[in-house]
Amino acid sequence: MNITANKNLVKRFLSHFQKGGVNEILDMMSDDATWWVNGKPNRPLFPDCARKQKCGPYSTISLPFSTAGSQCS
Repeated sequence: MNITANKNLVKRFLSHFQKGGVNEILDMMSDDATWWVNGKPNRPLFPDCARKQKCGPYSTISLPFSTAGSQCS
C-alpha cells in the first residue's frame, strides 16, 4: 500500500469515527485488532478504559450499538 492509499484509509477511518460509525470502523479492522481506551481502570470517571479487541477475550461485542459479535468467526 502506498502513502496515498494509507492516507485515504486513515481519512476514511477518521470519518467513520467522527460520525460514530462503530460498525464501519470494526469492518475496517482484522479480527485480531486490539486497541486501548485511555483512562484509569476501576475509576468512576473512566469505567470503560482498558484493552479492547474486535474478537476474543477483550471483545467489544457486548456494546449495544455494535454488531461486532456477528463479524467474529
